[in-house]
Amino acid sequence: MLHAIAGVQNAHANCWPMMLISSSAKSAEFGCGAFQETIQLPTADIYCKHTCVVSSLEEAAVEFPRAMAIALSGRPGPVYIQIPSEVFSMHVPASHADSLCANITRPVCEGPPVVGAENIAAAA
Repeated sequence: MLHAIAGVQNAHANCWPMMLISSSAKSAEFGCGAFQETIQLPTADIYCKHTCVVSSLEEAAVEFPRAMAIALSGRPGPVYIQIPSEVFSMHVPASHADSLCANITRPVCEGPPVVGAENIAAAA
């Protein structure tokens, strides 16, 4: 995650929507000096419009589209989702996986599309 902060800062400065997804130590090990543990959320909070830790696959199915909508809304910018290692190792039956994704909607950018940006930039 720390190596991605330069890209996150660049996205923030340039108003680029970006979603950074990173793994972390197990939730039970937060604050205990786990291997390669860093203070990820406070670090990401500096440049991200939204940061969160997901604790289940159900929460991830809700949080991913929500975070992308935030990244695209208003002044576009980066968002950060931290996934503890125990969530990565969860197993979901295929029949349940379909229901996890049933209510996901594609985020839509607000506002008019940029048309003629090269003309605006040339006139500046």
